[in-house]
Formats: sequence, structure tokens, C-alpha cells
Amino acid sequence: MASKLTTIFTSAGGTDLQLAPTEWTLVSLQLETSGPVYAGTEQALGPIGSGRGVTIGTTAKYLLLGPKDRLYTISSSLNRVSMAVHPLPNLVQIVMKMDEIVGTLAKKFGIRI
Repeated sequence: MASKLTTIFTSAGGTDLQLAPTEWTLVSLQLETSGPVYAGTEQALGPIGSGRGVTIGTTAKYLLLGPKDRLYTISSSLNRVSMAVHPLPNLVQIVMKMDEIVGTLAKKFGIRI
């Protein structure tokens, strides 16, 4: 999968699903209008300003999303956000999957890492 650049529009007052990646992905978000816009991996981001997501501003914010993550946005008005989606190389994805497996095993057997 190649990198993808898009412009997304947030709706007023609602939580919107923006991305559901199938592999490890680095996402860059940058606000192009007045805001405020919040982004996060939980659907329950509201109410606006509750601290449940990261604030998207005019400088780029980067989020690392896994294959099971979902990217949601919430805003109090219509806003335009620039979104760049960069899939991680296969070797990085293998290392991240191994880290996930080791973490699961350590938790199951009570080992602190």
C-alpha cells in the first residue's frame, strides 16, 4: 500500500470514523480551518474539550494506528483537516507484531518487561 494524502471534513457535534487501517499505519493530521478538532481511537471522544483525544492544530500531529484501531474525529463545527496515511514497512510491522506477542505472553505468565 502506498502513502495516501486526503482532505477530510468534520461534521458539527458528531463523532466521525475517518480511518480503519488493515496494517500498521502512521497518520499525520493537520487542521486547515479554525477548529477545534479532536482525534482519537475511541468512538466516545465527546464532549468536545473533555481530554479524550488529541487536539489537532495547524502543526501536524502524528498517530500510530494498528490493524485493529479506528481513527475518530469530533468537532463543534465544519472543519477541513489534511490527512496523510503512511503504511509502515513490512519489517517494522513484523517487529511490532512480535512485540505484541511478547507483551501478551508476559502478561499471561506475570513477567514484567
